[in-house]
Amino acid sequence: MANTNFAVDWAVAQGANGIECDIHFDGSGNPSIIEHGPGCDCGCATGNDHICVALQGRCSGSKARENPATYMQNIARHAGIALFFVDSKVSARMGQTLGKVVISSASFSTFAYVQAAAIAAKGSRNSHRYFFTVDQEGNNYEGVMNKMCPVTNNRVYGTGTGSCGEVVTYYDAIKAAVAGKKQGEN
Repeated sequence: MANTNFAVDWAVAQGANGIECDIHFDGSGNPSIIEHGPGCDCGCATGNDHICVALQGRCSGSKARENPATYMQNIARHAGIALFFVDSKVSARMGQTLGKVVISSASFSTFAYVQAAAIAAKGSRNSHRYFFTVDQEGNNYEGVMNKMCPVTNNRVYGTGTGSCGEVVTYYDAIKAAVAGKKQGEN
């Protein structure tokens, strides 16, 4: 959730080699703003080692957002970033439009987006570098894989957990994902 250039710089200075950001899109499917929006982990963050320190405890607003172009330029300047994870903030009605832009989906309700992105990615010379998932389905590893199998072989599994609220474990789903990896499922 490093959604500002300052937050990215801060995280890298702390030793982070992976950055996650939240991208919102306009009606044409173009990235319009980097910002989490209401309900982010800054509502419960404690300690000076949390990204919310760099975001000044905000989930949205001028101090918690960035222009996508300048943000991506800043990401590109950091040679130490090994993983850049895009958390696309999409609505279910934008699935086909956004499939041409980036890869991501929050839940089964926005699966049309993942499906469109996977179809578009098949035509890319970098198709082997794109991976797809449906986040926030908790322990539902089997359901996620069943939904993804007809669409792409480049599948990963995530639980969509945050740092707020009750600590929830997904040990069964993680074990199923490891077993699936060994069997070539993902």
